[in-house]
Amino acid sequence: MGHMNTEFVKPEVALAMSGNGGRALQQTTAVNCARGLAYWSRDGGGDIHYVRPAHHTLSVYLQGGHGVSEIGRPQINGSPGAICVLPAGHESHWHNSAHVGVLHVYFDDSHLQTLGVRSAGELRQVHFGRDSLLQTLANGLITEVNWSGIADSMVLEHLVSSMLVRLLARPVCEQPGRGLSQQQLLSVENRLQACVDEQCSLVDLAADTGLSVRQFSRAYRLATGTTAGQRMLEIQIERVKVMIRQGISLAEIAHAAGFSSQSHMSRRFRQQTGLTPGTWRREGY
Repeated sequence: MGHMNTEFVKPEVALAMSGNGGRALQQTTAVNCARGLAYWSRDGGGDIHYVRPAHHTLSVYLQGGHGVSEIGRPQINGSPGAICVLPAGHESHWHNSAHVGVLHVYFDDSHLQTLGVRSAGELRQVHFGRDSLLQTLANGLITEVNWSGIADSMVLEHLVSSMLVRLLARPVCEQPGRGLSQQQLLSVENRLQACVDEQCSLVDLAADTGLSVRQFSRAYRLATGTTAGQRMLEIQIERVKVMIRQGISLAEIAHAAGFSSQSHMSRRFRQQTGLTPGTWRREGY
């Protein structure tokens, strides 16, 4: 993986990547059907800025990426298989806080015109889209092809050409956000735990993440598969179980766990467990 092709001339996006100390250029090569390929791997934080490059970049995340987000959109993160399309002349600014391995294909209008698929002017900027075929081709480039081997040179050209044809023939669809970052989820979980003892609302939870109530509700469900209200109820029920084992009266438990009444607690407890709190206590769970 460590071979460096001396014929590879770094385009602007690659230069921007190289300027960030946390990024490591693992492998490069020049190809006829594009300006070149590069595989990058990095750990740790840092920002990177792409300011109107003269070339296009196809970026496919192969490892990690959960800590990568566009600055100003922290609720939308990368992941293995995520695809970014960065056209010439675009501007974007990125932050990364965790490991990522990403394949870059650099190309310009002349390469697209050679392929004869469509006008280069139709290339649309996409952040964290999905395309299973592009992901498969990118994985093949990394795991199955020797970038410096003469025997694999035709395979390399074919795979890169196939990626560009696929990109232009079927534009990548940008995916909706995948929810909250790990830091945001931890903040929300801490607030929900505290909500058992202190009154709080969706407005409070959303404010902690810097989102509107609607954005927060959607992002939380995307990240966890449930709602903040349901998670709050789960926390309350766990508190009830602990206090039942401690021998505390059900009336006291209802008040301490944040329920409006003992009957309210019993109803919710049964919905979650299939048993009433009294039965739970008698059967010694």
